[in-house]
Amino acid sequence: MSEYGTPKVLGAVMIVKNEEKRLGGILSDIRNVMDEICIVDTGSSDGTIALAESFGARIERFPWCNDFSAARNHSLACAKSDYLLWLDADDRIDEGSVKALLKLKTRLRPEKDRAYTLKILGRSKDMPDTLSCQTRIIPNREGVLFEGRVHEQILPSLKRTGVTIEPVDITIMHTGYHDPGTRRAKARRNLDILADELRAGKDTASQHFFMAMACIGLEDYGQCLEHLHKARQKRTDEDWHHFSYTISTECLLKLGRTDEALLEISEGIGLFGKSPLLHYYLGLVYSKTGRFTEAAEVFKKAATLPQRIDSYPTPPDLKNAILIQYG
Repeated sequence: MSEYGTPKVLGAVMIVKNEEKRLGGILSDIRNVMDEICIVDTGSSDGTIALAESFGARIERFPWCNDFSAARNHSLACAKSDYLLWLDADDRIDEGSVKALLKLKTRLRPEKDRAYTLKILGRSKDMPDTLSCQTRIIPNREGVLFEGRVHEQILPSLKRTGVTIEPVDITIMHTGYHDPGTRRAKARRNLDILADELRAGKDTASQHFFMAMACIGLEDYGQCLEHLHKARQKRTDEDWHHFSYTISTECLLKLGRTDEALLEISEGIGLFGKSPLLHYYLGLVYSKTGRFTEAAEVFKKAATLPQRIDSYPTPPDLKNAILIQYG
């Protein structure tokens, strides 16, 4: 990291609580890339703070108030670097992506008018890998702030401030929670916060979408479908629209409503005709209903379509997943 008084180009910002067991991994990955590491602790009772300090991180304390954006925005306010990479304690960055970060660092513009989208490889011990993209490197400037108490979003403020967003070939591995009980507790916490916001008047398309995501985490498939319906009624240009058809189709299949699942995924394909992911789901629906010849044809078509990486997770090797089904 940079010495005191030298220019700070790229810093890392994090919010943590009781992450002693996981935090050391990501700090080891980034310590030779970042000009500063600013960690906001929201109430740790283990050795998290001592561990962070051993890596040279600056620690700020922020009382937890059921608001992820408030905590993340405090981390932005504390950082001094021109650009910031926001991270979670359960992220990891391999050697190849560390080298790519160093290369990117040399071309970060002093105008602070760019943000960068990185690939996120989701990896958990008991779930299949997923691949998505997320705007993780942002300019440290006035007006660039996170929004939303949970599922905090940075894109709206980047759009308002006229920041150009560019994709870069850098991957962060996000390991997440490994046991179903912890994931369920997280979904319950998120739903409670989102419901509070809804009661306070935040009746938006994305609010209902995120409530739908919490509901599927709680295996409440009926409520998930209700929130997805409301989200689509209110939507404008939200980036989750394509992905929402995989969630609704999955819910209908879980509920045994296979005819509706077929209609649902067909509607999605009508809107996103070149999506290999939605064709893959159509093949799954056909397979569930015993229509194996039609399933094979759809899987065959899906394998020819170019893969797209969205803000929401898909299998990183979708073609291979398709071929296994088509096999």
